[in-house]
Amino acid sequence: MTSDRSVHQTLRAWIASELLADRPDVKVEDDTELLRSGFIDSLDIIRLVSFVHERFGIALSGVDVIPSNLRSVNVIAELIERRAGQVPDPR
Repeated sequence: MTSDRSVHQTLRAWIASELLADRPDVKVEDDTELLRSGFIDSLDIIRLVSFVHERFGIALSGVDVIPSNLRSVNVIAELIERRAGQVPDPR
């Protein structure tokens, strides 16, 4: 698994280039509200789940793919790290 900052950087770059390519005015920060802002939709979530699996080797289940886990780069990175066994699940 890559470092914490690298996970964030990878997610930000992919979201900007793949999900927000048609919105160059949007700058994705670690705490940018992705869902609430309408920057990503349900089809984008499917693409994001696929990317996480391909890039990080983490298969997210239906239990993982809920709005509270996909709010921002910070939250998605925490989910990846929990699933990779690096951070204990707080639930």
